[in-house]
Amino acid sequence: MATLKLKKPAGPAKTDRAPVRGTGSGVKKRPTLAEAQNQRAEREARYQEQLRQRFGDKPPAGFA
Repeated sequence: MATLKLKKPAGPAKTDRAPVRGTGSGVKKRPTLAEAQNQRAEREARYQEQLRQRFGDKPPAGFA
């Protein structure tokens, strides 16, 4: 029968870098108030343009 080794052999600890938790993880810079307002305005403009393309100049009552 084969023997299973549950513990990894002790070796030199490598602590030269932080563990990788994913490509999007880490400290993210928060936008300033002006940048956030600008991003919001751009998103709203894109959304309004999508509505115009779907429904023309008069969207249904539920969307406006």
